[in-house]
Amino acid sequence: LNLPAIGLKSREPIEHYAKFYEVPMIIKNDEEELMTLRRLLTEAGIELADPDPKAAKTVIRSTRGDPEGLRAHVLNGGAIMMEAVGIAREDLDEYAADPNNPMVAVTDNGKDDVLMMRGLLEQGGYLLTDMPEGPVRLVDVPP
Repeated sequence: LNLPAIGLKSREPIEHYAKFYEVPMIIKNDEEELMTLRRLLTEAGIELADPDPKAAKTVIRSTRGDPEGLRAHVLNGGAIMMEAVGIAREDLDEYAADPNNPMVAVTDNGKDDVLMMRGLLEQGGYLLTDMPEGPVRLVDVPP
């Protein structure tokens, strides 16, 4: 989630909201959907800060070119091609949870990004499994 654009410091208010209300489906991930989510949260009594003017006007933060976007994606349970990364999901979550650990600024979401992430994990002391054969992606989305 793009918490700075929504006006939140953590996911907790949205998780609380989701226990009682239906969270709207994000289709276009645009400013209109962002404003709809902000309105619904406010109507439910959740206090929001003003959106960060530097944040993209989207509900879901992009991972492209933004290491912190990738960190947020990992910590929010986003899809990662774990066999390419070479460690268990729990270990990647642990690594990403430490803001002192660098993350990759995803470019083409291909082998180079995977190799960069694997290098960071190795520098962090993680033992990695072998890289799989064939095409790989860091963020596991359909090609």
